[in-house]
Amino acid sequence: TVFVVPFNGGRERLLAEGQYLGPIRWSPDGKWIYVPRYVTQSNANVMKIPAGGGTPLEVTPSVSNPIPGLTPDGRYVMVLTAGGSLDATLTTFDAEKKPVGDVRMKLPPDGVAGDYAWSHDGYHIVLAMKIGAIAVHAADFAGARNRIIPGINTGNETLSPDNRFVLSDEVDNNGEGQTVLRNADGSNPRTLAPIGYGKELVLMFRPYNTRWSFDSRYVAYTADSVRTLMVYDTKTGKSTAIAHAEQWIQQAHFRSDGKAVLYVARDGQLPKFTVTVREATLDGKTRVLRDITADAPGGG
Repeated sequence: TVFVVPFNGGRERLLAEGQYLGPIRWSPDGKWIYVPRYVTQSNANVMKIPAGGGTPLEVTPSVSNPIPGLTPDGRYVMVLTAGGSLDATLTTFDAEKKPVGDVRMKLPPDGVAGDYAWSHDGYHIVLAMKIGAIAVHAADFAGARNRIIPGINTGNETLSPDNRFVLSDEVDNNGEGQTVLRNADGSNPRTLAPIGYGKELVLMFRPYNTRWSFDSRYVAYTADSVRTLMVYDTKTGKSTAIAHAEQWIQQAHFRSDGKAVLYVARDGQLPKFTVTVREATLDGKTRVLRDITADAPGGG
């Protein structure tokens, strides 16, 4: 079920019901919401829903993987339409569901496809693959070429909006997780979060959104076994803790103006605990936007 929830107060609005899943993409003008819809496991497409309410519209036919990438002008959507052992095909569709063109990515012959993520501009993608005992990131830059970036068992990765960096949550050979930032060509890897949580948490707390600020200066991530919200400054190379939770923090992403991070926090212990949507500014000031425990969208 797709809702729009005002984070400064007010009730949510129901937009659509059906087999919808994340991630959700907003059009550049804020008038449309693009979201994957699964009719069956083998029948999935991208839908666009009027943000103000109205009838959802199909924007792609049934595709291999309906996670959408949007072009900056909002006119086209790009999705993964085919993927084999040696290559993957990305297809661009217009507003009439007509294919505009394809981009093929040549993949390593022994690779097994895993996760992938779009950049903000909709033209760039990071594809995580497993090759033997390790994983790699295959980043396709608008079909020009692929760059193979060594990594270790990654499940979450995102490109910075300016396509200069790759952020990934990785699991080392001891089964422990860490957040790593690299240049887009794979050079200069640096660990942002100390190793302190295992593979289960890395997969359980997978973000369905990018953790970058829109100007690519800051990135949000969690440390201290996903209990501390951190912000890394790519300009200064320093990390700052801006929020804490007693149990966990999930879905951290930047507010559109880049001055605060929105996230979900769980505090307290069973059977008494709270789940809240919160906002933390870059200087560490936090506030509760909504208490999900007491007031869940849709009553769920």
